Parts: sequence; C-alpha cells; structure tokens
Amino acid sequence: MKILIVDDKEENLYLLDSLLKGCGYEVVSAVNGFDALEKLRSDNFNMIISDILMPVMDGYSLLKKVRADNKIKDIPFVFYTATYTDGQDEELALDLGVDKYIRKPIEPEEFINIIKGVIIDAEKGKKRPPTPTLKDEKEVLKLYSERLVKKLEKKMLDLEEEVAERKSLEEKLIAERDEFHSILQELPVGVAVLDAEDKFVYINSITIKIDGYKVDPDSLIGKNVKSIHSKHILSIIEDVLKDFKSGKKSHFSREAKRGKRLIEISYHAIRNGAGEYQGLTRLVSDITEKKLSEKKLRESLEYSQNLIDSSLDMIIAVDIKRQITEFNQSAEDTFGYKREEVLGKHINMLYADVKQGLKVHKKVVEKGRHLQEIANKRKNGDIFPTLLAASTLINPEGELIGVMGVSRDITKRKKVEEEREQALQEAQNANEVKNLFLANMSHEIRTPLNTILGFTGLIEESTRHIIGEEEKKF
Repeated sequence: MKILIVDDKEENLYLLDSLLKGCGYEVVSAVNGFDALEKLRSDNFNMIISDILMPVMDGYSLLKKVRADNKIKDIPFVFYTATYTDGQDEELALDLGVDKYIRKPIEPEEFINIIKGVIIDAEKGKKRPPTPTLKDEKEVLKLYSERLVKKLEKKMLDLEEEVAERKSLEEKLIAERDEFHSILQELPVGVAVLDAEDKFVYINSITIKIDGYKVDPDSLIGKNVKSIHSKHILSIIEDVLKDFKSGKKSHFSREAKRGKRLIEISYHAIRNGAGEYQGLTRLVSDITEKKLSEKKLRESLEYSQNLIDSSLDMIIAVDIKRQITEFNQSAEDTFGYKREEVLGKHINMLYADVKQGLKVHKKVVEKGRHLQEIANKRKNGDIFPTLLAASTLINPEGELIGVMGVSRDITKRKKVEEEREQALQEAQNANEVKNLFLANMSHEIRTPLNTILGFTGLIEESTRHIIGEEEKKF
C-alpha cells in the first residue's frame, strides 16, 4: 500500500511519514500540488493525503486536477488540514470530490482508523458522497475563489502578526544582547568571539588592555584573530584553530608572558546542534597576582608542613570518611609506615582496638576535642600505648571536614610508672611485714617483763615490812 503525502511544511511531512510508516504503509512525499501531480503521473499510488493551503498549487487545485485526469481520478483523496476548518471549507472539498476531510489536531490512532476506513471503502468499490449543492463548474470556482481569498487574507494577517512579533522579538534580543555586552565590558576577563572564518564578531575592552594592544576594540571587528598575534605564537594559534575545525578539541588554554605579566589565553569551540564548527570564544586573563598568591600559599603550606614534620609528637589527620590526610615524620618513625603508604587509607589500620578507635573518634566529633590514652599498632604488628589529644577540623563555612590528632608514644612512661608502682607495692609489703614483726615481738617480751616487775614489787613490799619491824624494836 503506497500513499502520497502532500504538504509544504517539512515538519508536517516528517510526522505524517513516521505515523504511516509505523503502520506498515509505503510513503512518498511531495511539497505542493504541482510536485504531487508529477509523482502521481510517474508512479502508482493507493491514496493521496494532502494539505490545502500550499504555494505553487494548493490542495483544492490538486484535487480538481486529480479528478479531471482519467488515469488517477479514482485514487482515494483525503484532506488533512489545520487551516481550512469551517463548514464551508469541507462543503467545497466534498463538492470537488474529496473522500474524507480530516481536521487537525486529531489523535494518531483515530487518524489511522479513518485512513483504514477510506482504504476499505475504496476496495469495496463504495463511491464517494455525491455533490449535493453546487450545480455547475462556475459555482464551484466561485466558492473556491471566495474561500481562497478569505484564507489568503487570514494568512496575510497571520504573517503581519508574525512579522510584528518577530520584530518585537528581534528588538528584545538586541536589547538583551546590548545588556549582555555591557556586562561583558565590566568583567575582569577579556572576552572575544570569533566566527567560523576566525574573524572577530565581538571583543570587550579589557581584552585589549590585558593583551597589551593599543587599538580600539571596535577596530578589530571583522579582522582575523591571527592579525593580532605576534609571529612566535602565530603557529600555536593556527594549530589550535585547525584542531577545533577538525573536531579534535573543544577547549584549549595556555599561559603566555607579556613583559613582566603572566596571562592565560583560553579558546572554547562553538558548535551547532549538529556538531558543526561555528566559531570560538577567546578568553584572556591576567594571572600574575594569582600565580604570586599560589606561590605564597605553596610556600606557606611548605612551611606549615615543615613545622608539622619537625614536631616530636605524631600528627595525624583524617577526613570525614576517616581516611588519613596527614601523617608527619614522627608518625612515620613511630608507626613504621611511609606517608605514601597510609595517605587515603582508613585510620583503623593504626588502631590495636578498632572499637576503641571508633569510640574516641565519636567523642571528638561530639565534644569538639578529646584527650585519651589509646592503644595503637605498628606496621610490624607491635602494640604500643599513646596519649592522644584530638580536635575537629572546621572549614570557614562551619562544616566539619575532618579530625586532627596529636599523640605521643608513652611506652617508656608506662614502663616507669609500672616500675614505680611495683616499687611502691614492694615497700608497702615490707612495711606490713615490719609492723607484724614488731607486734609479735612486743607480745613476746611483755609477758616475762611483767613477771619480773611483779617480783620486784614483792621484794619492795617485803623490804618495807622488815624495815618497819626493826623500827618498832627501837
């Protein structure tokens, strides 16, 4: 089943072609009535689906010529239109011999059902509706002319509105462009736009200042970008442009020196929806201060790193995922790991007791800082105690970005404490033995001493008695 579709709008043909082919029909397209007649006379078709308002030859004229040609007059003819939609338009179409008159918009499924119905009717030999009102060719032509004039008038009004709307849109776009250019003029970055022939179509004032040229920016409009570059970088620019046009690159940047200043030139390719090269954007910025700041920052970081590495204490930092981000020289010496072995690794690898390490980390995050003794594990597996002082790391926005800990190996201190504790325990034990000995000795000596003292008392009493008796004699 081969169907000829006729419409002057490419998007309409595309949609209709996709719909019909999706239902298994073979489809041929024509852009107006004249084009359609040529195809009808050179090929065989089972149906014609046509728009009405078209240039060169409209749908009504095409229908008349089809019905007047004995070779093609019996091909089912369907009008599918969004322009001719009132009752008189359909009446004229029926009088001219159309089989079906379909108004847009319509659901695809309903449209296909109508088309199938027309085909079935044609196969069964059903005749199209008879002409009910018009009596002769003159009356048909008169009605046709009236309808055509009205539609052309409406089309002209639509075109005038479209032109006015387009003009308003153009004025708006020009105003927006001028506003955009004003913004670009205030930027601290040089901005220039080149067309596909490498000619400037826009350039802001700062571009001239940064590049060091002594010309008016407007004087460069229409000139080739190669004309503003010195010979020693012209070859680079030519290579860049060649790569952009071949589609190898969409961005290129390089640094260049201008006297004592350092500038960065960046090119970005401009492509349309099909990926075709349309030109490029050229950005240029003075990065002298930026590079100086980067140098100072780098030196500051190096100084800070030297301070960290010179510390006798271990300094270890982790991010919010508890992955190691800092591991100083003292940490290397104590744990036995090189910095590159642990950076990016989980802090758990340094704990003897992972659960203890997790609890300590949680306390630091909750309190902001925390001091605790913790057991660590060296690379060789040895367990050793450390005293850890840890605090949270907060960025300028107040967000937690990690934790830093300063710790010290307290193995020797723990050993001294243990030895002192042992000595104290031994001294305490010795003191207890002495006290017990003295207590026992006191008990053992006190009994015979009391006996001696008792005898002494008796002797003293006897002596006093004898002396008293002797005094009585005198």
